[in-house]
Amino acid sequence: RRAAAPVTWLFSDEYEPLIRNDIDELRGLADYVNSLTAETDKTVYVLSSGYILNNDMFYSMDFPEKDTCAINNLCPTADADLRDGFPESFLSADIVVTTDPVNLHLTEGTQEVVRFLAQEVMDEESCIGRHYEEQSQSFDLDNGTKARIYIKQSSFSQEDLQFLADYFTERYPGHEDMFANVILGN
Repeated sequence: RRAAAPVTWLFSDEYEPLIRNDIDELRGLADYVNSLTAETDKTVYVLSSGYILNNDMFYSMDFPEKDTCAINNLCPTADADLRDGFPESFLSADIVVTTDPVNLHLTEGTQEVVRFLAQEVMDEESCIGRHYEEQSQSFDLDNGTKARIYIKQSSFSQEDLQFLADYFTERYPGHEDMFANVILGN
């Protein structure tokens, strides 16, 4: 690939356009996840919200050729804690896609609905992670980031849900309507 020319005529500083070297891996990720959901109603949740991987990428991956999402049954996500609250669709998702390291785009501590949940899913010893099985297939994305896929094997218990509710209540007291009540179904 030829390097793009700087856009100096538009800005006072020089900016280079973002160039992705992992497009084939992203397409492979979408194809693999679609193979897991083919002819099913299994849903997919993306626990990543940075410029390496985020939910919206799958909606624009094939645009303008196709005006459809590249991943079947993709759930809406929450990315910013106090804007979005707890993502109810995470609780029922059958497949979780995340990154290692976890990819975020906001100030540290403001995206626990991504960072904490991803950490828990990737930890097979945690009360959340024990419900998932990591797939052997992973995808190498830019900046040394690895996309990992987890399939949910069992439902969360009431204790698991209480663990999540307690974590977010401690972090955001007074915001139970955005977190604990969503998690516990109140």
